[in-house]
Amino acid sequence: MNDLNGEDGLLERLAAALERGEPEPETCEAMADQLLALGAGGAAARWRSWALLPPAAEVLHQGLAEARRLLGGAPEEASPLPPAWSALVQALEAGAPAQRLAALARELRDAAGPAAPAQPQRLELSRRLQRAGAPQAALVLLDPLMPAAVADAVLAQRLAELQRECGNAQQAELWSRLSLRLEPRQPLLWFLLARVLLDQGVLDEALHCAETGLMQAPGHAWGRKLRLNSLAAAGGWHSVAQLCKAGELPADPAYVSGLEAQRRRYRRRLGRAEPPPLGLEARLRLRALLRGQPGPLLLLHGRSGEALQWLQRQGIWSELPEVQPLGSRDPLRLAECLGGAGFRLGPERPLSALAQLSEPAALLVIERPAGRRLPRQLAACLERAPLLLAPRGVLRLPQRRLGQHGGWELFGAADGQA
Repeated sequence: MNDLNGEDGLLERLAAALERGEPEPETCEAMADQLLALGAGGAAARWRSWALLPPAAEVLHQGLAEARRLLGGAPEEASPLPPAWSALVQALEAGAPAQRLAALARELRDAAGPAAPAQPQRLELSRRLQRAGAPQAALVLLDPLMPAAVADAVLAQRLAELQRECGNAQQAELWSRLSLRLEPRQPLLWFLLARVLLDQGVLDEALHCAETGLMQAPGHAWGRKLRLNSLAAAGGWHSVAQLCKAGELPADPAYVSGLEAQRRRYRRRLGRAEPPPLGLEARLRLRALLRGQPGPLLLLHGRSGEALQWLQRQGIWSELPEVQPLGSRDPLRLAECLGGAGFRLGPERPLSALAQLSEPAALLVIERPAGRRLPRQLAACLERAPLLLAPRGVLRLPQRRLGQHGGWELFGAADGQA
């Protein structure tokens, strides 16, 4: 049962709360749900943000006036659309297919002067087109507003949502990042970027964005789902299990049930058998290579740090180095395994942090199955690292290859001096 007594009751309750001060978070969430059901994604996102970080009272009053209009609680204040746009409106109301609506929108896109609708009218018509299943037409309609979106976080977010729905992943990411630069303290914008990155398979940065949003809005259901989805997509089921034990699941029984079913279907990648011990000559050579190398030890796409633990058991280090994990597939499992083995770990960071490192890595370890595409950010680091260790077949650097053992390959410096 809806304790807010429908749309009218919700509007009245919000109005009364604004007179007293600020509305309750659950009331803002309920308004977001009502607007999202109408397809007003931008307005819904604003109300969800206000549930977490209420803005000034004037902004809330403007939001309430917009909600009244969208929910039909107040007469439409916008003037009628220009006559030249009547064909698009009539086609929309007649249920024309999405391709036809997109074609009509393109014909009208560059209309100027009195034939062009104002920005609020464009936004409202684009929402109607999106609700009708024509996101491409809705996006075309907003093309003239792109210059204004550079300085408008809400409009940039709206463009990001439409680009994502149209399947334009890179454009969706661009507009998401722009909206986030304008409003970096809005957790929902972090979550939107996480979802866009998750669509593209950029799992480490999607996880980073979800966790950044959760730092600003702890316990937010959408953020928790995005974090769990990022870990599940990477096969980080140990981390998922640890979060479940810590009560970090969203209050959504259907989602939790689906996640558990996915976990049961997942087949953990079989670990390689323990490589045989290195001979004395090989151990001495490795110790000589690693001794005195400046810079950090980087571990990319880590799951359990198996290569580092094996090197430790061979007595390669007299003192264990500090490890900087980047883009880990199962970060909580990695922290437990390497921490239990005595390694010191830096904070988990996404692969994009490679570009921010001020010095080359002493040893770069890629703990990743063969046959998968390596990230673009790795190129510069491969050139600068004096030593590389990776599963056999992941790197193809024949001139730098120093040898292999137990399914791992070791590579020297690019200049051949290692």
